[in-house]
Amino acid sequence: MARRRSIRNKTVERLLAEPGWIMQEEWSSLLKPHFVYLHEDGRVMRLLPNIGLGRFGTLYADAEEINLIITRLKDPTQKRSSHILEGLMLYQAEFIDHLADMVAGLESRFNLKSGELDYSPKSVDMLQRRAKRYGRKACLEAVAFSGLVAYLGEMMRRSFNGEWHMRQSVSHADIWEPWIVDSEGRECNSFSYLYRGLAEDGAIDLPGVLSEAGRRRLPPSQKLPPTDVNTMPGMRISISNQSLTRSEVAELLQDPRWVKIEELSFEHLQYFQHADGRILVDYVPLDGKIISAAESQRFLEKLREFRRHKDNP
Repeated sequence: MARRRSIRNKTVERLLAEPGWIMQEEWSSLLKPHFVYLHEDGRVMRLLPNIGLGRFGTLYADAEEINLIITRLKDPTQKRSSHILEGLMLYQAEFIDHLADMVAGLESRFNLKSGELDYSPKSVDMLQRRAKRYGRKACLEAVAFSGLVAYLGEMMRRSFNGEWHMRQSVSHADIWEPWIVDSEGRECNSFSYLYRGLAEDGAIDLPGVLSEAGRRRLPPSQKLPPTDVNTMPGMRISISNQSLTRSEVAELLQDPRWVKIEELSFEHLQYFQHADGRILVDYVPLDGKIISAAESQRFLEKLREFRRHKDNP
């Protein structure tokens, strides 16, 4: 048997009917929203909750990969950051294999007819209206968010004549990122702009996700390793700020008076405070912004409030 393989429906039912499976409470808690089962012969089964479209998951030949993930999650030195996709992405490494399932789940979640999401420009406008009707909170649920990432990503892939590439997070071994690589080797994704708009800016702008991601594809000469593009869930702060390009961020950080705010930073969303009180927000690999000294205290208070909410939902 291969080290791992996708399983669904009847295969899941058949496996669960076998004696010897025991659900691992600790592993399931650490790997939410998955349920993890260990068989007495060493096999491991990782299942998604049933969202009305059947049972899906992954069968592992042994516990080696899961043990590595669990060890990393339990290691306090590995908990320096969070990931934008944590708790939001279904199927992980098998994401590409389940695009149709996730789009069907999105239609069901937003009460659309089967097949209404046909990858036409009109369908994006229709999905935009429906997403606004259901609201940001619904869009940030795993079924809806995964469906939106899959649908918008597939529209991008078709538009760019590209391919899906799944990349394992460098710092979060249990999280896989879906990227699109176009015919010229340029890279983009649908998840970072979608999440940034929903969680930080408070905006539902699906056409904007497509145009922004397409406009800002990374050329081959600027390819970056797999990244954890993060923002804070629920972050919606009306604070004046100045946008920065990547080169401007790098230039500013040459000043030693910028000090990283360790307790608030994610691995690829960094916060720095200057001796004069300004806040610099660095979105890697996107751009950055400056918060004025006059606004910095209110910004930090809101940031800490949302960080507490994330850590203690």
